[in-house]
Amino acid sequence: AVSGDAKGTPRWGVAWGGLGRDAVRGLAISGSGETYGAGYFEGDAQFGAAGTRTAVGGSDIYVAQVKADGAIGWVRTFGGKRDDLATSIACDARGNVAVAGHFVDDFQLETFKAVAAGSDDLFVAGFDPSGSPEWLWTAGGLDSDGANTIASHPAGGWVVAGSFTGSTLFGATKFKSQGATDAFLIRLGGDG
Repeated sequence: AVSGDAKGTPRWGVAWGGLGRDAVRGLAISGSGETYGAGYFEGDAQFGAAGTRTAVGGSDIYVAQVKADGAIGWVRTFGGKRDDLATSIACDARGNVAVAGHFVDDFQLETFKAVAAGSDDLFVAGFDPSGSPEWLWTAGGLDSDGANTIASHPAGGWVVAGSFTGSTLFGATKFKSQGATDAFLIRLGGDG
């Protein structure tokens, strides 16, 4: 028996995926109650009423909005020929969403295209509250680079944390790791 008032009754539940590996790697909740999940999927994945999406390569990235009542609001998927994944997601006070992760080779998010400088590079993609992609920012060097987490900044924009190996280029600034892999923090404006 459990004491107290907690009943453990779910208010809503939602699931998505297919026959391949599907995972949520990041979760964010907006001030108005929408829940956002980001991660990766393989092959065909069913996203409820939003329909089925097919991965372009090994694994592709998805960003999904779940409304306050538990219904899927919108889903965006993107990726390239090899494995790409989202590792974190955040939303700001205005309902904008940013997702971070890494990609191999190249990928396309609607009209935005990215090409990796080396083995894998990091990305941050911004979406408006209705799920339309607004911007894409990528960075990296010849070795492995990845964004591990993202948060909205109270003064606007986004803070991204991750790791890089060897040397990497963030905008016009070049960084060289002190050893095998080093950590980084980057602040981006609201427009990436």
